[in-house]
Amino acid sequence: MKGTALLFLGLAGFFLVTGTIYLITSRDPTGSAVLVFSLLMCLLVAFYLAVTARRTHLAADDRDRDISDGTGEIGFFSPVSYWPPALAVSSGILLIGPAIGLWLVLIGAGLVAACVIGLVFQHLEK
Repeated sequence: MKGTALLFLGLAGFFLVTGTIYLITSRDPTGSAVLVFSLLMCLLVAFYLAVTARRTHLAADDRDRDISDGTGEIGFFSPVSYWPPALAVSSGILLIGPAIGLWLVLIGAGLVAACVIGLVFQHLEK
C-alpha cells in the first residue's frame, strides 16, 4: 500500500503542475476546476492509503519477502450485498431531486441515509 500511496501522491503532483500551467495559459475556469478537483481526489486517496498502510502490513510492502508470504486470509469481504446497488439508485434519486422538486430531494436523502446505515451495519453480530 505504501507504493500505491506514493503513486497517487505523484499523480497529485502531476495534476498540480498541469493545473497550474493550464490555469495560467488558458484562463478557463471549468478546466481549472476539474484539474484542482482531480488533485484533491488524488491527495485524498493517497492520504487514505498512507493511513491504511500504517495499520495493515502487507507482504508487498517488504522487499525481503516472497510472494508466498502474502497468502492466507487478508480480511473479511462480504460475499453478497444488496446495499451498494440500492445506494447507487438512491443517490441517483437524490441527485435528480433538485431538477424535479424539493420533495424528491427529501425522499432521496432519506433513502441514501437508510442505505448507508444498512451498508455499514449489514454484518453486525446479532
